[in-house]
Amino acid sequence: MNKYQKLIQLIKKNNFSIISQKVHDSQSGWNGESLVIKDGAVPIFDLSVNGYCFDDNSVDKALDAVEDYLENKNMTSFDAFKKWVDAHKE
Repeated sequence: MNKYQKLIQLIKKNNFSIISQKVHDSQSGWNGESLVIKDGAVPIFDLSVNGYCFDDNSVDKALDAVEDYLENKNMTSFDAFKKWVDAHKE
């Protein structure tokens, strides 16, 4: 499965949405579109990064952000937290 399919699967499986919002840069006059992955009202990741940079790199960053969000959201026990600490300590 490629990264695009994986991100789509995570969005669908978890009932996340992608919200589109118009953005405007007052200094340059440029208009863009912000594409935010959300879990209900909780923003998880802005695919357009800053409203202007929706590209292939956004998918890699979005995968990391969505997976991290799900890992934290599903952490409901001390054992899960301990496992996370062990995996992230230096």
